[in-house]
Amino acid sequence: AQLMMLERLDDNPDLKCSYISKTADFAIKASAWCMTATKRVPYLQHLAPDTKDGRYSVRGWDVRCISRVEPSPSVSAYGYQNQITGTRGGLLIVDDIETAVNSKTHTSRDELRVAVDELVVVGKPREKDNSGGCRTVVLGTFHSTTESIYLHYRHKCNAHMMLWPGRVPEREDLSAYMGCL
Repeated sequence: AQLMMLERLDDNPDLKCSYISKTADFAIKASAWCMTATKRVPYLQHLAPDTKDGRYSVRGWDVRCISRVEPSPSVSAYGYQNQITGTRGGLLIVDDIETAVNSKTHTSRDELRVAVDELVVVGKPREKDNSGGCRTVVLGTFHSTTESIYLHYRHKCNAHMMLWPGRVPEREDLSAYMGCL
């Protein structure tokens, strides 16, 4: 996920990317990894944040080669329970927001659904010429096979879903994968 974010920023330094995970700490670690990669990997060094004049925090930082400064940083990191309304992104990476703890009860799954519904608002809207907009990539492991937040997101946003099982499923088990293999 972090490499995808860096690749997209390399293609378009003005892109705004938000990394959203189960906790702010996990998201901050992903942001810190990206920041470190921009300093250590030679072909990514033009993306390294400007330590003198620019935003330079693992919670939110700008790439050095940005053409204009905007309220939202190039890379921002949030836990899904953080207040993220008001943030705008052209790329949202939602990573492992469903856990065994927050999907255990119906009430906790409802709270998670409300948080995920807020993500739809964070994406940048498409321009009149149909350019721009937001790409959302959701990564995670199902903890509830019937009420997973990932299934909710698929239906609510008409999202394309792909599943990668740990083992090759038996032919009679294929229907459980809903055509997403």
